[in-house]
Amino acid sequence: MIPYSREIQKHSLREFFWICYNLAMQDIYEKFEFQRIREEISLYTHSELANEMVLSLSMLPSKEEVEKELSFLSETIDALDRFSSFPIDVSSKTDKYLTLAAKGGCLSVEEIERIAHDIILSKDIRRYFKEVDSSPLLLEFVSKIPNLDYLEKRIHSVISPDLSIYDNASDKLASIRRAIRRTEAEMKKKLGAVLEENRLFLSGDSLTMRNGHYVLPVANAYKHRVKGMLQDVSSSGGTSFIEPEILVELNAKMLELRNEEREEIHRILLELSASIGSNEEDLRLINSSIAYLDFLSAKAQYSNKYHCHIATILEKSGIEFQEARHPLLDQSRVVPNDFYLNEKTSLVVISGPNAGGKTVALKTIGLLILMSQCGLAIPAHVGCAHSYFRNIYVDIGDSQSLSDNLSTFSGHMRNIGEILSTCGGKDLVLLDEVGTGTSPKEGEAIAFAVIKTLQKKHSVSLISSHFEGLKAYALSHQEITNASMFFDEENLEPTYRLKMGLPGESFGLIVAKRFGLPEETLSLAKEYLSNKEDLSVSSAIKKLAASNKEVEDLKKSLLEEQERINNLERQLKIREHNLSEKEKKLHDEVDKEKARLLEEYEDKL
Repeated sequence: MIPYSREIQKHSLREFFWICYNLAMQDIYEKFEFQRIREEISLYTHSELANEMVLSLSMLPSKEEVEKELSFLSETIDALDRFSSFPIDVSSKTDKYLTLAAKGGCLSVEEIERIAHDIILSKDIRRYFKEVDSSPLLLEFVSKIPNLDYLEKRIHSVISPDLSIYDNASDKLASIRRAIRRTEAEMKKKLGAVLEENRLFLSGDSLTMRNGHYVLPVANAYKHRVKGMLQDVSSSGGTSFIEPEILVELNAKMLELRNEEREEIHRILLELSASIGSNEEDLRLINSSIAYLDFLSAKAQYSNKYHCHIATILEKSGIEFQEARHPLLDQSRVVPNDFYLNEKTSLVVISGPNAGGKTVALKTIGLLILMSQCGLAIPAHVGCAHSYFRNIYVDIGDSQSLSDNLSTFSGHMRNIGEILSTCGGKDLVLLDEVGTGTSPKEGEAIAFAVIKTLQKKHSVSLISSHFEGLKAYALSHQEITNASMFFDEENLEPTYRLKMGLPGESFGLIVAKRFGLPEETLSLAKEYLSNKEDLSVSSAIKKLAASNKEVEDLKKSLLEEQERINNLERQLKIREHNLSEKEKKLHDEVDKEKARLLEEYEDKL
């Protein structure tokens, strides 16, 4: 069996089914549109079994299995980069054929050929890996693939490339086919005379076969003029196919020989099937090993297409993603973002304008964790890392349920209630716009309570919200950090850029203006805000944003200065190198001149 199947069998069934139950409850695969990723990876497969493996990709049930699968993938990416693609073209699922053969059944020529092709692929794979020298996991894996070359040679001593059976597959078959050829020659010789004798009555110039008999195509008007047995009539009814009387005995002999030929071929195939059945386990291992390597290759090719990297699985709780990209968005336009969480800061409150990218940020982090824990590389900068999460809990999008008579708010509350009752310290929780759908005061109170509960549960959590109270709470608690989606106030449009450590404004009035709310209405809204709302949090956010801009500007200046210094250093090194080369060249020329002068003086002496 393939490595991760074997590991799953060892895993605690109770824990495994509990994980499956939680995943089914959350339906994260559908939420993150994971099937689209499965389907794209499946396009790179050549093996029927590998295709099934890709389309059923799911989270591996332990940190160790994720690390092992990612290590296999890392070696595969390296091997494909250095030694080209694996020598796998087509491989069918052979489990049904092998089961039939093991039970004494007879396989068809096509089924036997598919099994033989697997053996050829296994030989090609062993040859490929003779050149590979730095992939210990793959080399160990390939070393366990059985060598059944002798069985393939035996199969192909019987079955020809066009899937016919060789004459010399057995002495009896060779004898039968010689007899068939002699009989055919005798029949053709006699048919020549019969054709000439009955040419006036025929609707065609050549004999043909009907029901295994050589027959003459006789025009219907003359069918009584030709002696023999009627074997068939044309679809138009204008031609009768008559077996000449002189050939009846030879045709009977030919039928008998053909039956003997079929029986002998069946016996030969049954013998081959028995050999295959006696090697059932080894052939299953060959088939699954080819599939697993093809599965790894498909994942590696997907990784190369999206410039993915393999994440390190951290011992401590946290996420370290730099330039993380959502793989299902247009890669030429998607905005990469950084995410940093650790044991000390395990909860992030993301704020910012509507349609500013908060939901996409949550889906990006969730999807990338899901991909990594399914054994995939992720579209993030090299050095990406995260801890192993037992479950990923999500409440994103519309949770309205007509069947359960639930409003959107009620649906969200039910989902969040289930999450809070089951999540723990090894889980990832993603909540979008928590507390919306009811009065702002009650919604903010609910959001605050949810955050406090998640703190007690020690889950790694990312929550999007517009509530000012949550931003203020995050500012005053070290274990919570703010994050914001930047908004371009000059052009009145979102940038989709996430900034960790800084809360964001909702820019509701600005967005409303952009989408056509009348100026008079906006003035009333601003007046209401100035009279009714405590603007201390907004003021704090603006001050933080200004300070952050100063820091960013200073950082940019420092980076530019550092780059200038680095350029100077590079120029100095180049000059130093050039001077060194010139000095070396000068020394060489002096040495050559000295040698020439010495040689000249020696000649004179």
